[in-house]
Amino acid sequence: MKQAFAALSANAWAYVVSAIAVTCIQAGAANGQGVSPSEILIGQVADFSGPLAGNVKEGTEVVRAYFDTVNKAGGINGRKIVLTSLDDGYDPKKTVALAKTLIESKGVLALILGRGTSNAEALMPLLLAERVPMVGFAGGSVAMHTPPNRYLFNLRPPYRVEAQRAAEQLGAQGVTSIAAVYTDDAFGKDAIVGFDAVAQSNKLKLTDNIALPRGSVDVASAIAKIMASNPQAVMAICVVKPCAALRKGLHAAGYLGNFLTLSNTSSSVFVQELGDAARGVIVTQVFPAPDTQSSVVSSDFQRLAAEYKLPKSYTAMEGYVYARVLVEAIKRAGPKLSRESLTETLQSGKPFDLGGYTISFDPKNRTGSTVVELTMITKNGRFMR
Repeated sequence: MKQAFAALSANAWAYVVSAIAVTCIQAGAANGQGVSPSEILIGQVADFSGPLAGNVKEGTEVVRAYFDTVNKAGGINGRKIVLTSLDDGYDPKKTVALAKTLIESKGVLALILGRGTSNAEALMPLLLAERVPMVGFAGGSVAMHTPPNRYLFNLRPPYRVEAQRAAEQLGAQGVTSIAAVYTDDAFGKDAIVGFDAVAQSNKLKLTDNIALPRGSVDVASAIAKIMASNPQAVMAICVVKPCAALRKGLHAAGYLGNFLTLSNTSSSVFVQELGDAARGVIVTQVFPAPDTQSSVVSSDFQRLAAEYKLPKSYTAMEGYVYARVLVEAIKRAGPKLSRESLTETLQSGKPFDLGGYTISFDPKNRTGSTVVELTMITKNGRFMR
């Protein structure tokens, strides 16, 4: 069982996802809401084949591993948790269509671990219409938080807040000039608003404000502009591959300033993509450290990672937090489990204390945590706080 959660090839992942989907389709659920006498069916729609595949796979491995430990201990009220995963390829339209399939045809109790801000925004109306809770979506526009969507539970703060904290830190360190590069989609446009505002208030001169097409890794023009203006720092608001391409290109061109990215890149996949250019990259973080003994939740995660041979990355930790919160909410909801009882439990205002790290929601709040820290990638590929 442990070996099943080790790193898999792209083809192997496709086979696993398809096989699990078929199994769950056959299983069904007695009440049409993912709850039978023996199983609790949870759905996931995420990018297993596109630009976010590496991050998605890291987080999903951890969710499956944690569900496996719960199931081996007898499940929840005698029911085992079954995760059905479908691949949206980072396409918001496919996110909605596949989620609709999981909700209406498969009758899942809840959704977990989606990825992509545009994907989340596209999915939000469906969650309201179908009254299905979504626990943890790795996206971060303000629209995902305000006004609160009854069925969307964000376990991370808006990316705008991360960008603001990064700008504040640069200003405090005496940086006076900076270039901003952002993905031209809901994610990038939202985060850049917060960054620009704080940059101005901290008297940071914005030398460049460069938009990258969504999904593109063509960063040659951005590199040329940055090298011409030579700012003291570069703020990169993008996903793993374009962010890595930008950093590597600047590194090769001899750029010596600071390079910052947001927490969506904090995976072992990002470090691998960076290669020799990884050292010194600053990354914001919104989850507990995955490789220290600084908290109980970190220690618990490390035991799971050791048992199932999981990567000890912040992205893996994110998956762990999502799984822990969902399992605890299901336990609190009791044996008469339904989508509404789970939603009410999640938004009850009672904190989910995971051991030195707390998540909390109420009817007017869908931001589970506002913690933001800065880390730097070391020469051995670790994220140092």
